[in-house]
Amino acid sequence: MSDESYLLIPKGSDKVTSDDLHREPSSGIEDKNWFIRTFSPPEKDSLRVAVNFLVTSCVAGGFVSLPYGMLEAGVLGGLLLFGVGALLCFYSLNLLFITSRKTGINDYGKMVEHYYGKIGGASLEILVIVTVLGGMMSHNVLGTQLLAHFSHKVGIIDYQPDLDNRWEPFRVWTLIGLGVVQFVVSLVGRDPSKLRMLALMDLGAIFFAIFVVVIESPFYISENFSSENVEYFKMGPDFWQAFSLICFSYSCSMNSMPAKSHMRNPSKTRLRKVAAYVSALVTIIYAPFAVVAYLAFLDDTPQVILDRPSLHHNSPDIAIQVARIGMVFTFCVANISLFICVRVCFQNLLKYLIKDLNTSKKRVIFGMTLFLFGVLIFSSIVLQKVVDDLSLVGGSTVNMVGFIYPSMLYLKVSQKPWHSPKKLGVIVLMIALIVYGVYITTYDILQYLGDE
Repeated sequence: MSDESYLLIPKGSDKVTSDDLHREPSSGIEDKNWFIRTFSPPEKDSLRVAVNFLVTSCVAGGFVSLPYGMLEAGVLGGLLLFGVGALLCFYSLNLLFITSRKTGINDYGKMVEHYYGKIGGASLEILVIVTVLGGMMSHNVLGTQLLAHFSHKVGIIDYQPDLDNRWEPFRVWTLIGLGVVQFVVSLVGRDPSKLRMLALMDLGAIFFAIFVVVIESPFYISENFSSENVEYFKMGPDFWQAFSLICFSYSCSMNSMPAKSHMRNPSKTRLRKVAAYVSALVTIIYAPFAVVAYLAFLDDTPQVILDRPSLHHNSPDIAIQVARIGMVFTFCVANISLFICVRVCFQNLLKYLIKDLNTSKKRVIFGMTLFLFGVLIFSSIVLQKVVDDLSLVGGSTVNMVGFIYPSMLYLKVSQKPWHSPKKLGVIVLMIALIVYGVYITTYDILQYLGDE
């Protein structure tokens, strides 16, 4: 095949852009109508696989706690925060994609190391590991909580486990079981493209949970709703905690580079589409669900919406029980996807510490996976306050990894003058995020210590 066959120049154009030079031949799917492009089986390296992978990374643990965040911020305040979260998600992904294209590096940590040295690279790897492990711990704790309610409601166990007790046997063994399942699957799923069918099943479980909550909410609204009890806007520490929860729920920047590296033709336009589709889809999933679920319970909105009381008080609600099992599956798939990122970061961190270590050997990969899942299981047992911990992670490490580091990279890679509106905007936003992060992290830590 000649080199000219790779140049797909639009009709009427006699100019070849840098995107044209790097564009590979079309598979033919992109040339067909919207219905065929959307519902045809996804190819291994297609744009849809990247979008599915990133959406699945976002929609997991924070999803079931968003109605509680709506309670903390109010209806209008919560919708405002969803809009800000979507913009920050697009902002973060877009800056990382720009930096990757400019440098030719498909590794977040390597990009930071390229501009800020080994200390900068190592600091990012540590922050990402803490962030993702924090999310994975929350997923497992939430999964255990849902399994406890499910097992009690359907009669598998004849008592309600005391989940406030860290060492409650049901809690401990369930956390160990979830960790072992994720460990085994993670040894196989080293490539995000191999998880695309699990990702589709994962999204199916999420949409089923949304469907159940939204369909059943009118029955709860008819019993509980009072316009006098609706909070429209609440400003205070709880508002910023809700923002931290939403930041966590939109975080997928850690998986941006694995998604990009497995795309065919990662041109500027296609990468911008990925960022836009991900932020839009996540918002479409989150916002209506959170509003409706909040209106169903108002001040009695539980921290985990699937823990709400059954419609039929004397018998289990079959639909909500299935939704609970579906969400446990979702948490497991999200953890497997997120672990790909953790393992890569841990490999990079080990290379900083041990220069001659070959992290590609199977026994080294097995050892890293076993160690990280051991840390995950132990930390999950110790962790108890899910919403507070999601807020702490969202305001500290997610803020750093998701928004501040991408801003720092853009300031380095951009050739615009420092006084240009775009660079000044990035600088102002970065400073605002740093101030917010320091405030909410300090508040969460003091509140946690006070509760203990």
